[in-house]
Amino acid sequence: MSIINLVPDDYLILRMRRRITRISLILLAIVMSAIMCAFAVSRRTSSSTRQVMKQLDVAYDEAGKLIMQMQQLQSQQAQLVQQAKQATTLLERVPRSEVLRAISQACPMEASLRTIRLETRRGESSKPQAKPDSKTKTKTKTKFQTVAEQKNAPGGPGTVEIWITGFAGADVEVAKFIANLARNQMMSQVDLIYSEQKEYRDLQIREFQIRLELRPPTDDPCVNKAGVADAVAGGRA
Repeated sequence: MSIINLVPDDYLILRMRRRITRISLILLAIVMSAIMCAFAVSRRTSSSTRQVMKQLDVAYDEAGKLIMQMQQLQSQQAQLVQQAKQATTLLERVPRSEVLRAISQACPMEASLRTIRLETRRGESSKPQAKPDSKTKTKTKTKFQTVAEQKNAPGGPGTVEIWITGFAGADVEVAKFIANLARNQMMSQVDLIYSEQKEYRDLQIREFQIRLELRPPTDDPCVNKAGVADAVAGGRA
């Protein structure tokens, strides 16, 4: 039995096109929905990423501030420690009366003291010295120039110096005075600055100046007592 199709071909083609168009529109809607969802998710992700980056920036800033505060505290602590060391060094653990007694006992009978000046210098960082020019000739420094440079040069923390000016009949008494001071355990350095002949009331005498540097004080009082005892023994010798 044969089937006769009464539907024209143009109608079938149009129907097929409409079906393809519907399917294409549905697929386009699905693709657009997927794109919109991906855009929304990407936007939300980028927003959360920016927020996290802002939080990280704030955290880094706070950490940097904390690091700067820690560095400032460490610097202040180092300064306080240095000041404490200098203050500890500058403490007068040996009374001045004992130092004066040691100096007076070390002075020979033939000599007399005119002035005694005590100076306390806090240590400073040493500066690099300029190198001498190779064209200039080097000069030999005298002992007085060396002592003057040592005086002007920055010393260690809490350097206590004593400058003594006096008179003596001869250089022998000056040498004896220096020897007595050098034997004292309280003195770390004894230098003769100058010794020159002068006339005083029609008498020829020697005017001298001596620089003493006290040894850094210790917690053991026996060392200081021993220094005074040595000075007494040297003065009586």
